[in-house]
Amino acid sequence: MGIVLMLIYEIWAVFAGYRVMTDRIDWLEEPNAVNQIVKFVVCFFVGNLVGAFYLLYLIVMLIIGLAS
Repeated sequence: MGIVLMLIYEIWAVFAGYRVMTDRIDWLEEPNAVNQIVKFVVCFFVGNLVGAFYLLYLIVMLIIGLAS
């Protein structure tokens, strides 16, 4: 069960990173294979950062919601 949740989180993180990084760096938008591989790697790391902050935000909101 934990592996499935982690896989879903990683897919969502790459998608979130892709949304953040699209049209930000012109070099990554070129249709070369190397550029697309680098874009995927950048989207992976940026998405995990965005996802970690969003997950922390959701946990804090859950705690605040349960406390009231």
